[in-house]
Amino acid sequence: MNPFKLGTILIIIALVTGCTTKTGTEQLAELTQESIGDFVQDGKTTKEEIIERFGTRYSLFEDNSGKEQWVYELSTHRPGALNFVPYVNLVAGNFKCKNYKLIVTFDENDVVVRHRFSNNEHKKTMWKQ
Repeated sequence: MNPFKLGTILIIIALVTGCTTKTGTEQLAELTQESIGDFVQDGKTTKEEIIERFGTRYSLFEDNSGKEQWVYELSTHRPGALNFVPYVNLVAGNFKCKNYKLIVTFDENDVVVRHRFSNNEHKKTMWKQ
């Protein structure tokens, strides 16, 4: 293969893959609805185990009954290939977005009483948020 073509392809791949932004608890990206039960079990998992697995980057809330809730979140945004084409990106540019959220509620003994995990994927364009 021509070295110029190979170099161009490698630069394009680096630009497209290198522009993904992640905000939040990156461990959530490894989870699915099926696998969450391997890490969080109601009535069994403790705060200490949650911290070991997901860290301390959570938001702290209280539910309606006064129980402590930790919310872990992750958002990723990856630009589409058309974002790198001048002028075309103004009309057809988009981002592939993934959002993950884990809500863990604890009892007074620091044991998980319930948890909810959700993840969704969508495309965001400059015309449709």
